Amino acid sequence: MELTINTSTCDIKLKVELGSTVKSIKESLYSETGIHPRYQCLTYFGETLLDEYGVLHYKMENKASIEFKIIVPKFDDVLEAVGSLKTHVDSSANDTLVDAMITLKAFVDCHSCCASVIIDMLKSKELADEKNAKIKSFCEKLLVTNSVLEAKEKSYKEKTETLFAKVESFSEMEKKIAELEDKISAICVKKE
Repeated sequence: MELTINTSTCDIKLKVELGSTVKSIKESLYSETGIHPRYQCLTYFGETLLDEYGVLHYKMENKASIEFKIIVPKFDDVLEAVGSLKTHVDSSANDTLVDAMITLKAFVDCHSCCASVIIDMLKSKELADEKNAKIKSFCEKLLVTNSVLEAKEKSYKEKTETLFAKVESFSEMEKKIAELEDKISAICVKKE
């Protein structure tokens, strides 16, 4: 049996068996269009076709026309996919990586401006990384400056303590000098 899949740009002819499911039709479309079944929406006479049902359930006849629309991934899903790609590029978590790539591909398929969106996202990430590096550098300089200031403060405290000790010592010496002067005066008075 043959089905005609009506897309916004062309019609696709598919040969299917009577026992075919919507899921298998979507997989065939995936082979033809590169659009993952997760992001395909098929309707027949206004009814959205569910993956688990088949041609017989929907009473499709030979040369039936099915409407095809792309489901646009939510932007949050795209951001999550970008994050998953970044996290799992070097890991062995292939399922997550594949899911992320499918979501990004669907986003690309749905948006003509996608390349610039992803480039802008990556640039904003680079800018954020650059800003974070500048902030980190600034904080490191602050820590160094703080250490220098703490060392100077400690040095000034030590010098101040030394000065106070000298002042106290000087006061003690003044008292002793005053006592000696008193003794000398007393001796001088006795001699007279």
